[in-house]
Amino acid sequence: MCNLTHFNAPSAAEDRAADWPVRFARIDGDDAFLRIAVLDTSCLTAGAISSMLSSLDEQKMSVAASIRSVLHRNDFIAAHFLLRRVLEDSFGIPCRLWSFGATETGRPTVVCPAMMSRLRVSLSHTRGLVAVGIARGYEVGVDVESTSTDATRLDISDRFFAPDEAAYLRRLDPAVALNDFTVLWTLKEAFAKAIGKGFGQAFHSFSFALSGPPGITFLDPALGDPEVWRFWRASVGRFHVALAYAPDDKAAPAAPVEVLWC
Repeated sequence: MCNLTHFNAPSAAEDRAADWPVRFARIDGDDAFLRIAVLDTSCLTAGAISSMLSSLDEQKMSVAASIRSVLHRNDFIAAHFLLRRVLEDSFGIPCRLWSFGATETGRPTVVCPAMMSRLRVSLSHTRGLVAVGIARGYEVGVDVESTSTDATRLDISDRFFAPDEAAYLRRLDPAVALNDFTVLWTLKEAFAKAIGKGFGQAFHSFSFALSGPPGITFLDPALGDPEVWRFWRASVGRFHVALAYAPDDKAAPAAPVEVLWC
């Protein structure tokens, strides 16, 4: 994980890109791509958070100011800064020139620069870890969660997960079940974000198996073809990260998932 104690955000007078400790390479051309960046926010000082905040637009600054919990506010700021920094690294357009909107279901969209409006972006934050995904030529959704020690979480799976997922979790030792519950949740939320519905998509309408590489089964035919969907996931201590993606062009060669750990 990176140390951003002395990070300086870019300003209108000077782009201090060299201060960012790890970076994606610049993207040239119009080929499809997939990128995910994950940032440990436990290393961030108040000065680093303040610098990150200064790179956000007024709307995101206003949202940040409305968050009462300092830790939650810091994770929100870090996630939205990380999205801008990854986009700056990828395209050479400074953080301060990016702005975002959202669909009716809350899916983030690129508003400015207008020439980048075809990009797909997704972000997620939990206490201590944030992640962002950016893509061209793919639907994309990302989620991060922390494993809980609260055994009542398994009641959520009984109520909202697909029956085979809930039955799988109930067969496990409670500690293992809580870990796998979190893995399943990140995959399910990442997929729901990728299709642009978020929590508007019933979590019992699709199912994951964890016996090998994550694979999805649709219990709702309206979701289309499950074979086009791919998933990347990782675990870092108590945290779990998931990326869901599907190509616009099924016949195109698959792009690799580029991962940046910060």
